[in-house]
Amino acid sequence: MLKHFNLLLASLVLEDVQWRANNLEDTVRRILLVLLPLLIVACSSSESGSWREKDNTKEAFQMSQDFMRERLTDPESATFPSMRWNDKVKVERDSDSQRYQVTAYVDSEDAFGGTLRTEYIADLEQVSKGEWLLYDIQVNEY
Repeated sequence: MLKHFNLLLASLVLEDVQWRANNLEDTVRRILLVLLPLLIVACSSSESGSWREKDNTKEAFQMSQDFMRERLTDPESATFPSMRWNDKVKVERDSDSQRYQVTAYVDSEDAFGGTLRTEYIADLEQVSKGEWLLYDIQVNEY
């Protein structure tokens, strides 16, 4: 009788342990099913939205230089000024978007080897992370 009682007790304990293990497994699955999509959405939205909120003034200036280089006779000779401590360089951002207006200049060599200063105003916008669109570029050569 004692042997049957011990077997019954062991059987009940085993069932209880299995039930708890299954219950814990189900609980973990449910938590993961809820948290995993939330984490994916949170990570992807913060990553994709970060460039939208960020002031990308320096990148806008750099991109204006790239767009300007495409228009030069000798792009390798291009020398652009620094943004700092230069009153001839101005980058303005539209407060509602990632659209920028860059006013600057570039010194480069012309077709005859002479140095030419070209002032420009570039109207550009960041349309996605790492992608920029040039709307217009006005050029004055001196």
